[in-house]
Amino acid sequence: MQERNYYEILEIDNSAESEAIHIAYKRLSKEYQHNELTLYDYILKMQELNKAYITLASDDDRTEYNEGLESESDTEDANVEVPFEVDEKSANKNKVKLESCSLRLDDENDIKAIGEVSSTNRKQIDKHLEIHFSIYDSNERLIGVNTTFGDKSGHQMIFDNYLFNKFKPAVPAKVKICFVE
Repeated sequence: MQERNYYEILEIDNSAESEAIHIAYKRLSKEYQHNELTLYDYILKMQELNKAYITLASDDDRTEYNEGLESESDTEDANVEVPFEVDEKSANKNKVKLESCSLRLDDENDIKAIGEVSSTNRKQIDKHLEIHFSIYDSNERLIGVNTTFGDKSGHQMIFDNYLFNKFKPAVPAKVKICFVE
């Protein structure tokens, strides 16, 4: 699965000197601290930023990374965002809201699902709450069903799972998300 370009993450040019890399890292880390991001989004952004900085700050790692960039194929098929819809009735019934969600199709037509659910009444999320993902192809045929329990912490629940497409080579076109207690 492709990652975002480290130069884009740090918002610098490929020819940036080490001082410019350091300045960009400090600027962005301060910016993320002061943005009104959810805790989950902040953690994801900082992990991505740290990985980019560590790689590009080391001359050896940067050289290796640049060589990898040059050898990558130009195809954009991998790591495609998959659209989704939330079953609002089940969300309202369970008093939860999908705060953030990213569903990305990998090069094997499986989906990497990352997101955060929060309680709408600021009470603790039920320990039995499940998130069901129904995966459909472009003809609206069901091609996969996955369930996750996520990591619950008080009124938040974070999920980070692979949704496996059981009917390959069918390509997922949409995911419906439902909450079940």
